[in-house]
Amino acid sequence: MHRHTPRDGLPAMPPGESKGPPPEQPVARSHGTQPTIDGSKRTGVLVPRPIVVLTVLLMVAMAAAIGVLGAPYLRGERPMAVATPTPTPAASGAKGRFAEVPRACGLLSDALVAELLPSSRTSQVSELQCEWRAALESGKPSNGKYDMVLRLVKYEQEATGVAKAKEYFSGKRDDFVRNGQINTPAPAPPVALSGLGDESFGYTKPMTIGMFGDSVRRTVLCRISNLVVEIEYERSGTKEDKDGRLAAGAEKAARAIVAELNARG
Repeated sequence: MHRHTPRDGLPAMPPGESKGPPPEQPVARSHGTQPTIDGSKRTGVLVPRPIVVLTVLLMVAMAAAIGVLGAPYLRGERPMAVATPTPTPAASGAKGRFAEVPRACGLLSDALVAELLPSSRTSQVSELQCEWRAALESGKPSNGKYDMVLRLVKYEQEATGVAKAKEYFSGKRDDFVRNGQINTPAPAPPVALSGLGDESFGYTKPMTIGMFGDSVRRTVLCRISNLVVEIEYERSGTKEDKDGRLAAGAEKAARAIVAELNARG
């Protein structure tokens, strides 16, 4: 019978012990240390498929949004700010009729000037203002002298200009009403004139200080689109327009001027 001999350098196995692998030895654990978990035995968590799909869709949407919003910065560009439009008054209204207006001194014919302003001299203050003043004659009374001032107030041709012309016109009318309330005796309030421009009125007021002493003045205001026509027709030597000649003359001049403006514009 052959006897097994141990290999060189290895102790002989005691009789009665198995030749299989040695049993696992217990590992000493320090107090308070969590047990070591064998990763090979870890089990996964089952996530429902709808949640997985929803998560993927959200991630794709976020990535697309970041790409769109961040593209200008990645290209070195600054995103353009969106300006909020400022509402413009009367932006939807019609444009004004007058881009330019003729000289004020050229709107009355010589014949009408001679009729309404005898012995007067014409003075062009500006392109938009003209004056006709009675000439001073030595040794002759100043009673019955007539003066006239014509002013043209023009606003821009855009729709805002028409709105400004309306505001100016109504403001002048309100001023005459307020001024009349503090005068004694109170003059009659402004009276609307029919068929003269888009809107118009006439106003008569006694003047205590004038070139020839006491006088009475008839004012006519007329608005045509973005243009306002102002006429001041004054008679010296009286505080009243008893015969109505002043009111009639101012209105006649206003209608002639409006007709000329309509013909040219």
